[in-house]
Amino acid sequence: QQSGTEPIIEDSTSTQPQQGEQSVEERIVELNKSLRIVSRIFRTHGKTIKERLNLWIIFCSLTGITIIAFYTCLFKYAYPDEWSWQFGYKTFIKATAMTALISFFAFCIKMIRSYLYMYEHNLHKRAIVNSMASFVGSAIGKENRDLIYSKLITIVVEMGNTGLINKESDFKQPS
Repeated sequence: QQSGTEPIIEDSTSTQPQQGEQSVEERIVELNKSLRIVSRIFRTHGKTIKERLNLWIIFCSLTGITIIAFYTCLFKYAYPDEWSWQFGYKTFIKATAMTALISFFAFCIKMIRSYLYMYEHNLHKRAIVNSMASFVGSAIGKENRDLIYSKLITIVVEMGNTGLINKESDFKQPS
């Protein structure tokens, strides 16, 4: 979990701005404001994802309990000695209901996996945003700062593979 501290850049080098260009101090102040806003957005988005994850966990738990209860009730039923069409019909209805419950349970597990992946991905992005200020602040010279800043923004914006799901993905990246 992140500590909630806001990123702050301190600049040790002071250069005079050229005509029509912002000073380094002004650019650092703007960067800090932007990083605070982005950090707040990721924090809010993380809470929403966590709430939905918990909802799918509840759905999955209730479905699992229903499957177990339904399965145990199937064995308590006393079957008649003689076969009739009602026996076949009731068996078909029970098998269909059990299949529907198991399918919904599998869907719930897939949704939990997907939301867990999104939650971890969001935490990863928050960590990068929170450390971005120190990376940019540690650069010497305006050109180095611009290069580091652009690379870090690219990391945050692009969706990469965090290694949680190998070779199969619930997310389709646009080409």
